[in-house]
Amino acid sequence: MKKTLLTVSLFFCFVSLQVKGYSQNGLKKGEVVQNLAIKKTLNSSTSQGALKGLQKKLTILDFFATWCVPCVKALPNLYAIQKKFSESLGIVLISTEDEQRLSKFIAARPGFSFPLIVDADQSISKIFQPPSFPYTVVLNEKNEIIAVTDAGSITEAGITEWLSGKIQNAVVNTVVEKSKPLSVIMDSKKRSDNKMIALSQDFMYAAKTG
Repeated sequence: MKKTLLTVSLFFCFVSLQVKGYSQNGLKKGEVVQNLAIKKTLNSSTSQGALKGLQKKLTILDFFATWCVPCVKALPNLYAIQKKFSESLGIVLISTEDEQRLSKFIAARPGFSFPLIVDADQSISKIFQPPSFPYTVVLNEKNEIIAVTDAGSITEAGITEWLSGKIQNAVVNTVVEKSKPLSVIMDSKKRSDNKMIALSQDFMYAAKTG
């Protein structure tokens, strides 16, 4: 019993350290993003040292995690949008996970077409401070944040509006995947059969996604 209580106590301490600093005090809509330094980018034809090299007239920064089921489910939507607006739209994924795990994720998905910034030191994430995943920021050509949403909610109509400069009228869907129960959102294949571990996994997911 004492061992279980100690394990749970250590787990909660670990979670509190993991979410510390993500207090929604990051950049918000209307603010301008400075040219960010990039240490490592996967799935890019050239070595990018700064965000500017990946941007276009409109840029979507999608804070992404391989464990986030809504993030992964939104990829087909991003594929379709990127294909239609390839000349004027840049979509960049950003993840705090390690390079090895992200490389494995990309390799398992033939046709994966997005540059993926490895933000293992959280230098970029600390600037935006995403309070939950999915978390997507839309930038115009002046690097101004014109929308904060999630990848699954972005529509072709919304992209057209943003590109035309009609920021206030941009259309996005309103369905939020994370409103579903954790047991539905989380990948059941990754959940443990051990009730204590499964509870810990649920809590960690809730902490990471708000």
